[in-house]
Amino acid sequence: MGRDPRAPGRSRLASNRKIVDAMNAKLKPILLILGLLAAALIVTQLVMGLLIVKGGGSIDLTKLIKAHQHSGYLTVTVVLLYIGTSLSAIVATPARPRG
Repeated sequence: MGRDPRAPGRSRLASNRKIVDAMNAKLKPILLILGLLAAALIVTQLVMGLLIVKGGGSIDLTKLIKAHQHSGYLTVTVVLLYIGTSLSAIVATPARPRG
């Protein structure tokens, strides 16, 4: 491992670890939960959409359409929260040293 020319005695790995550790520890679990929830909602939207297109099987189609609509609103809300939180976490981390 090469030495960091800006910080004598420190390796580049130690310098990069500080940047990664600088992320707010409270945001990490929030981002993980929002990301997993967004992924689950997107898959649910896909499945409900396919059921609607195929005729819904034994499920009442009007209820399925309403559930798909409301689930879509929730998906958009969660994804926008995830994007906003992710962007705020990125902005809050210190810039990487150039070199």
